[in-house]
Amino acid sequence: MGETPASLDQVPAGQRIRLLATWSPDSAESYPVFDSALQTIGERREALWLSWFITAGAFDDSLTGREESDTAVSTENAWQSPAVAGVVFLWLVLHDSRGGTDFASYTLTVADPNMVM
Repeated sequence: MGETPASLDQVPAGQRIRLLATWSPDSAESYPVFDSALQTIGERREALWLSWFITAGAFDDSLTGREESDTAVSTENAWQSPAVAGVVFLWLVLHDSRGGTDFASYTLTVADPNMVM
Protein backbone atom coordinates (compact mmCIF):
# COMPACT_ATOMS: atom_id res chain seq x y z
CA MET A 1 0.00 0.00 0.00
CA GLY A 2 1.26 3.43 -0.82
CA GLU A 3 1.39 5.91 2.02
CA THR A 4 1.67 9.63 1.56
CA PRO A 5 3.19 11.68 4.36
CA ALA A 6 0.82 14.40 5.48
CA SER A 7 1.71 17.82 6.80
CA LEU A 8 0.48 18.52 10.33
CA ASP A 9 -1.27 21.61 9.01
CA GLN A 10 -3.23 19.69 6.36
CA VAL A 11 -4.57 16.53 8.03
CA PRO A 12 -7.67 15.30 6.18
CA ALA A 13 -10.94 15.21 8.14
CA GLY A 14 -12.67 11.91 8.77
CA GLN A 15 -9.69 9.75 7.82
CA ARG A 16 -7.78 6.96 9.51
CA ILE A 17 -4.22 8.31 9.87
CA ARG A 18 -1.11 6.32 10.80
CA LEU A 19 1.11 8.33 13.17
CA LEU A 20 4.75 7.39 13.66
CA ALA A 21 6.67 8.66 16.69
CA THR A 22 10.45 8.31 16.95
CA TRP A 23 13.06 8.92 19.62
CA SER A 24 16.86 9.05 19.61
CA PRO A 25 18.79 5.76 19.82
CA ASP A 26 20.28 6.76 23.18
CA SER A 27 16.84 7.31 24.79
CA ALA A 28 16.77 3.74 26.14
CA GLU A 29 19.67 3.47 28.56
CA SER A 30 21.39 0.33 29.78
CA TYR A 31 21.90 -0.14 33.51
CA PRO A 32 23.44 -2.73 35.86
CA VAL A 33 21.25 -5.22 37.73
CA PHE A 34 22.13 -7.78 40.39
CA ASP A 35 20.99 -11.37 39.76
CA SER A 36 20.57 -12.79 43.25
CA ALA A 37 20.20 -16.38 41.99
CA LEU A 38 23.51 -16.29 40.09
CA GLN A 39 25.18 -13.76 42.39
CA THR A 40 26.32 -11.76 39.37
CA ILE A 41 25.85 -8.30 37.99
CA GLY A 42 24.25 -8.14 34.58
CA GLU A 43 22.93 -5.43 32.33
CA ARG A 44 19.39 -4.51 31.29
CA ARG A 45 18.04 -2.01 28.82
CA GLU A 46 15.08 0.24 29.52
CA ALA A 47 11.75 -0.41 27.87
CA LEU A 48 10.18 2.70 26.29
CA TRP A 49 6.52 3.46 25.71
CA LEU A 50 4.37 6.41 24.69
CA SER A 51 1.12 7.69 26.14
CA TRP A 52 -0.94 9.31 23.38
CA PHE A 53 -3.36 12.21 24.09
CA ILE A 54 -5.41 14.23 21.61
CA THR A 55 -8.27 16.74 21.83
CA ALA A 56 -10.38 15.29 18.98
CA GLY A 57 -10.69 12.04 17.10
CA ALA A 58 -9.70 8.66 18.55
CA PHE A 59 -6.52 6.55 18.76
CA ASP A 60 -6.49 2.78 18.36
CA ASP A 61 -4.28 2.57 21.47
CA SER A 62 -3.59 4.93 24.36
CA LEU A 63 -0.15 3.31 24.93
CA THR A 64 2.38 1.95 22.43
CA GLY A 65 6.06 1.19 22.78
CA ARG A 66 9.01 -1.19 22.86
CA GLU A 67 10.10 -3.94 25.26
CA GLU A 68 13.60 -4.02 26.79
CA SER A 69 14.87 -6.39 24.11
CA ASP A 70 13.45 -4.36 21.21
CA THR A 71 16.00 -1.82 19.92
CA ALA A 72 13.63 -0.09 17.47
CA VAL A 73 13.48 3.69 17.94
CA SER A 74 9.88 4.24 16.92
CA THR A 75 6.32 3.27 17.62
CA GLU A 76 3.13 3.91 15.71
CA ASN A 77 -0.54 4.36 16.35
CA ALA A 78 -3.61 4.82 14.20
CA TRP A 79 -5.82 7.87 14.67
CA GLN A 80 -9.28 8.49 13.32
CA SER A 81 -9.30 12.20 12.59
CA PRO A 82 -12.46 14.13 13.44
CA ALA A 83 -15.10 14.57 10.77
CA VAL A 84 -15.01 18.35 10.95
CA ALA A 85 -12.17 20.73 10.16
CA GLY A 86 -10.41 22.55 12.98
CA VAL A 87 -7.37 22.69 15.23
CA VAL A 88 -6.44 19.60 17.27
CA PHE A 89 -3.76 19.36 19.95
CA LEU A 90 -1.61 16.23 20.32
CA TRP A 91 0.62 15.33 23.27
CA LEU A 92 3.03 12.40 23.46
CA VAL A 93 4.56 11.37 26.78
CA LEU A 94 7.59 9.08 26.57
CA HIS A 95 8.14 6.82 29.60
CA ASP A 96 11.01 4.50 30.46
CA SER A 97 10.98 1.49 32.76
CA ARG A 98 12.95 3.31 35.46
CA GLY A 99 10.53 6.22 35.85
CA GLY A 100 11.94 8.74 33.37
CA THR A 101 9.60 10.81 31.23
CA ASP A 102 9.75 13.30 28.39
CA PHE A 103 7.03 14.86 26.26
CA ALA A 104 6.29 16.58 22.99
CA SER A 105 3.27 18.57 21.85
CA TYR A 106 1.98 19.29 18.37
CA THR A 107 -0.76 21.36 16.80
CA LEU A 108 -2.59 19.66 13.94
CA THR A 109 -4.94 21.39 11.55
CA VAL A 110 -7.69 19.12 10.32
CA ALA A 111 -8.73 20.29 6.88
CA ASP A 112 -11.77 19.57 4.78
CA PRO A 113 -10.76 16.47 2.73
CA ASN A 114 -11.84 18.27 -0.44
CA MET A 115 -9.30 21.03 0.28
CA VAL A 116 -6.21 18.89 1.16
CA MET A 117 -3.51 19.02 -1.51
